[in-house]
Amino acid sequence: MTKKFACPKCGKFALKQLTAKQGKNEGKQFWVCAGPQEQCGAFFWDSNGQPDLPIQDPKVTAFLAWFIEEAERMQALTAWEKTFVGSLIERPDPEINGDFYTRKQVEVLRSISSKFVNSPEF
Repeated sequence: MTKKFACPKCGKFALKQLTAKQGKNEGKQFWVCAGPQEQCGAFFWDSNGQPDLPIQDPKVTAFLAWFIEEAERMQALTAWEKTFVGSLIERPDPEINGDFYTRKQVEVLRSISSKFVNSPEF
């Protein structure tokens, strides 16, 4: 049985669906708001059977600020990690800004932070 979750934007139920579109996300599960698309349009990837909702974590923001203080830190990363960190530093979506990160983003950043001995903990 699928758990029910309330949409964090409008409070209606969120529905779990499967990506049918061909490409890298084909077959991946995601959650959408059950309300009218034009009113809410909330979308979240699935994370272990539940929506990967943004969580507020100022410690992650502090880590990113520490990380960009020295350009050499970026050189220790793979190309994919550089792109990932860069996307969090320069996020264009104002609804995600303000110390909000998904569980998956925090998990990846923790993995990256483990490469640095004096990294702030989060």
